[in-house]
Amino acid sequence: RAARDEKAYQAGLAQGKKLFNQKKYAEALAAFQAANHLKQTDDANKMIALTTERQAEGLGNAEQDKLAAARLACEAAAATAKQNEDRYKAALQAAQQALAAKNYDAAQAKFEEAKSLFKTDAVLTGLQQVQAGRASLVAAGKQKETEAQMQALLTTAKDALNAKRY
Repeated sequence: RAARDEKAYQAGLAQGKKLFNQKKYAEALAAFQAANHLKQTDDANKMIALTTERQAEGLGNAEQDKLAAARLACEAAAATAKQNEDRYKAALQAAQQALAAKNYDAAQAKFEEAKSLFKTDAVLTGLQQVQAGRASLVAAGKQKETEAQMQALLTTAKDALNAKRY
């Protein structure tokens, strides 16, 4: 998925630059914003700002005010996206650490938190690993129980043999 997003980001950025050079600022802005949605970079943010400025140069005051408001909304959305990305990364890292420590309850909680922000392959795989880890714990518990029962039967048999109770 990351490779697909990177490819789409690069294509959107290239399309935006092409439209910008053709002075099709509205279409260029849409392409840059789409690319920025896939991957937050300084390059995309600079192109959005430059496109917005060029767009504003050809507009009247009312349109410039609308454009300024749109720019502020875009900046706020970018800040929110960055916060969500940071929260996702922190939750994913905590989940992976909990999983490595075999703390499956904490791992699941953190993977679910990350999933609420971005449903990625890393999160889904982590949740599957939590399920597999829990299943292996159950299987190990059953194996220990079976081994204990076998040991008890062997002890009983040895005692019967020693006492010559056939």
